[in-house]
Amino acid sequence: MSGKKLPYIEFKNYQVYQESILIGIIALYGTINISIRGKKTDKEILPFLLINKIQIYGEDPIYCNDLITTKCEDIKFYEIKHGLNIKTALRRFHKNKIIESLHFLMDILFLLGINFNTYITNGKNGAIRAETIRFIHLQNGRLLSSDDIKHIGNLIYHSIIDNLKFHQSVSLNPTHPLLSHLFDPPSSTSSISLSSSCLPLSIPSLSTHSFSSV
Repeated sequence: MSGKKLPYIEFKNYQVYQESILIGIIALYGTINISIRGKKTDKEILPFLLINKIQIYGEDPIYCNDLITTKCEDIKFYEIKHGLNIKTALRRFHKNKIIESLHFLMDILFLLGINFNTYITNGKNGAIRAETIRFIHLQNGRLLSSDDIKHIGNLIYHSIIDNLKFHQSVSLNPTHPLLSHLFDPPSSTSSISLSSSCLPLSIPSLSTHSFSSV
């Protein structure tokens, strides 16, 4: 995938695939609880997932939706205070939650030793810029391309959606049968430790981490 702009529907669905594959990778390190963000409004655009809580094994739980909502509310009120009309601010608020959710998941995985090759999609008139993933470098040396992101993300997404037809929320963890076929699990030597040299910050600080809005 190049850095050029994707068609709108393709871009929105690629965001969903990104979120889904990031969810799957995080689930290799703990438990992640997910629900659906809202009703589907366009049959061609996949509805985004809502990340309720992440529990990295041995660490404090992270209530992602609460953190992201608070940050986006702060952005909304700041923009209204500085002259943005309420209707535009509200529209940005919902878009910002999607962008910040992706940034937040990427930040968590970066702290766990996962690296990304990305490009930036500029926001208009001061809106938050979206960071789009080209490649994901896993700890085990595997390189996931944009085609892998679409394929694996699609499988994880529809597995979650199928379960959400019967449950209000679902949780993924390393024992989920789908994940064992998609990723090599982290080795026992790459267990998460607060003293691990691969972590620039301790994991508990994620609960208050100022996640990027690049």
